[in-house]
Amino acid sequence: MVNLIRVLSVTGCVLLGGCASLSQNDCRSARWQMIGERDAGWGYEASRVDAHREACFRYGVQPDFAAYQDGYARGLQSYCTYKGGHQAGYKGLSYRHICPKSTEAEFLEGYRLGRQQYNREEFYDLRDRYFYRHHRYRYGFYPGGQYDIRHERLVH
Repeated sequence: MVNLIRVLSVTGCVLLGGCASLSQNDCRSARWQMIGERDAGWGYEASRVDAHREACFRYGVQPDFAAYQDGYARGLQSYCTYKGGHQAGYKGLSYRHICPKSTEAEFLEGYRLGRQQYNREEFYDLRDRYFYRHHRYRYGFYPGGQYDIRHERLVH
């Protein structure tokens, strides 16, 4: 459900002309090293700083590219690990090939296992939703109780 909300909010941003990567308050009080570390930790490419630059341009703020890159490099060190890969895969995030070759194999092993868990849970969620809808509309009841179609409620 959380992933559905995330997808819908991103889709809404794209359809409505794009969402700013940072708010005015974020731009004015920006700690660029921390923003770079956060972006790497979320699996964004280093070019994400361009989106921040565009967002902050409206408010007359220029990013500190050196501080951003320092933070981004530090964020990659924690993201490009087995644990970081597992967390990204388990959340259903896509991998943008941002890890250096020296740590990519370890990251991808964790990512593969996390993604398997994510896919398994998504499959069971879809199966359960189909099962209950199928019984609701086909038979007028849910397992464990009778479904009152006229009043849209479960009767035990």
